[in-house]
Amino acid sequence: MRIAVSRAPGAERVVTPLELFFDLVYVFAIGQLSHHLLEHVALRTGAETVILTLAVVYAWYMTAWGANWLEPNRLPVRLLLVGLMFASLLMSGAIADAFDGARGCSSPGTCSSSSGARRF
Repeated sequence: MRIAVSRAPGAERVVTPLELFFDLVYVFAIGQLSHHLLEHVALRTGAETVILTLAVVYAWYMTAWGANWLEPNRLPVRLLLVGLMFASLLMSGAIADAFDGARGCSSPGTCSSSSGARRF
């Protein structure tokens, strides 16, 4: 059974510009990770960077794997990719403050908005 947004079996696979732009978000995340490591050179920061790198690579891998099963020219798939791209961009922006316990979250509303907004 083929769902409306899935690719037909054996169909030719062409990478779309949206998928390439999506990968740029993860290039930004890798830049943030390297900046995080260079900002505070220490063993603890190295461990933090390894943990964050695993999270970033896992998010990228699972999204790329899922996108390979879907037809990227369909509107629902495009909207999904744009939404995931925005969420990944917020995640990338929050990397620098991921292990910063001093700032903490005073309320649930400021927790989600302040971490991403500080970077932009």
